[in-house]
Amino acid sequence: MSNSGVVELVAQALRTAEFSRTAIAAIRSELGGESADVDIAYAVQEVNTQHALSEGRRLVGRKIGLTSKVVQTQLGVDQPDFGMLFADMAYGDGEAIPAGLL
Repeated sequence: MSNSGVVELVAQALRTAEFSRTAIAAIRSELGGESADVDIAYAVQEVNTQHALSEGRRLVGRKIGLTSKVVQTQLGVDQPDFGMLFADMAYGDGEAIPAGLL
């Protein structure tokens, strides 16, 4: 299967898991295993970002994770990760987050 086919397949699997609130197996093997290029992972993210925007979700910011070298080492990565923050994901300081969304 081509990289674009894999990207679409993985992106759909992640959307389905999010919608159904069910866990799925790690997707690393579908993206190329240990040798997976970070660019293919960000391609999956871009597909799902565009899908969310097409459904009317509003992008309000960006987020960064894995900024600690210790955590990066624990998770076997060598750089922070970056993501999108949509309006329905943003909560104010001290604001309650419904447990069903966790």
